[in-house]
Amino acid sequence: MKRTLIALSFLLFFASPAYGQGGILNDSVLRADGRPAIGATVRVCTEAASGTPCSPTASIFTDKALTVSKTNPIAVDSGAAYTYYAAPGFYKEQLCLGATCVTRT
Repeated sequence: MKRTLIALSFLLFFASPAYGQGGILNDSVLRADGRPAIGATVRVCTEAASGTPCSPTASIFTDKALTVSKTNPIAVDSGAAYTYYAAPGFYKEQLCLGATCVTRT
């Protein structure tokens, strides 16, 4: 019993703090024919969001420490790719090209 208590005390004393970090999402938007959807936008919304455009939007960031906000919606790059960080949780992404939008969870 004493050894267990000493071992637990040792582990608790030397345990490093767990700082909250965000998860990263890297993806791209493709047309139905598989070509990149250049000019598309991606709106990141909360799990409870509804409508087109979906609302409310989620807070997204440019870094894993979640300290630098990123514009939402996101304009895809020249290869129709996009990247963002977000706090752990469930989100909806609304992918739009022109007036056509698709929502995915």
